[in-house]
Amino acid sequence: MSNQTETKFQHNTSTNRRNVDNDDQKDIGHTLRVYLICIFVAFGGFLFGYDCVIGGPMIDIPKFKLDFGTVMKNGELGFTTSTRGGFVAVMSLGTFCGALSASQFADRLGRKWGLMTTCLVFTVGIIFQIVASKIAVLMVGRYIAGFGVGLVSVMVPLYQAECIPAKRRGTIVSCYQLAITIGLLIGQIVLFFTESKPGKGSYKIPIGLQFAWSGLLAAGLIWFPETPRFLIKAGKWDQAVKAKMTLTGFKEDDPRLQEELLEIKGNLEHEMRLGEATYAECWRGLNLRRTLLGVFMQVWQQRIHPLINRS
Repeated sequence: MSNQTETKFQHNTSTNRRNVDNDDQKDIGHTLRVYLICIFVAFGGFLFGYDCVIGGPMIDIPKFKLDFGTVMKNGELGFTTSTRGGFVAVMSLGTFCGALSASQFADRLGRKWGLMTTCLVFTVGIIFQIVASKIAVLMVGRYIAGFGVGLVSVMVPLYQAECIPAKRRGTIVSCYQLAITIGLLIGQIVLFFTESKPGKGSYKIPIGLQFAWSGLLAAGLIWFPETPRFLIKAGKWDQAVKAKMTLTGFKEDDPRLQEELLEIKGNLEHEMRLGEATYAECWRGLNLRRTLLGVFMQVWQQRIHPLINRS
């Protein structure tokens, strides 16, 4: 980080703050651009919803049974209860592992490149599923794709939260949940129109469409900046300034841009003084209540999926 540049920012902020009216001080100047970027990034939730909904019903598609099923006691092709349960659960297992690993990806690679890597991981899982000729290979692909979904479920809200001003953060982050719901809807529609198709297309089309979803997200991320907070934490002040300029459209000497960057820096310095955080702290004191609230909100949200699949 350039000390001269940072000192200049601090001087300009104190000088220019008097020229910013009270309304501008309350609204730190984010333009429509940052909202559109973060809403697009929420598309990662679409991957989650779509992948969740096609897994269960797909196992009952006639051609899928013909290609992967075994002869049951009644003489028909099908799947044992354990295979059915495993086919659905292996994706959830991958999601669980991916979510636990997401912090390492995000902290080491950054928020932007962490999400790009997530798209790659997800795509590898889809490739396994497309080329699979045995149920075991298909389940490996489900696990890898689930791992990517788990990464997405953490890194998309993280990217959004680090780019959006606090007073609009809840609104924009909730777009991720909306994207999950849209993914569930589109997945059901795709299955409705493809399950009766002759040949392997009846189940490979729903799987293969996921290439388009992950490709669209990755293509958009190429043009998006890294989060200023991550860059400041990494000591890349000048890059953080450029990233904030890209997000907001403000010029480098705009007092609103300067003020927010210095606020981010101050918050990071405060966090560093508190020391390194651990997962154990999630289960202590007031954090325990917050953790349980988040856990059970997700638990009851996920309970909706089986109800949708049964309806």
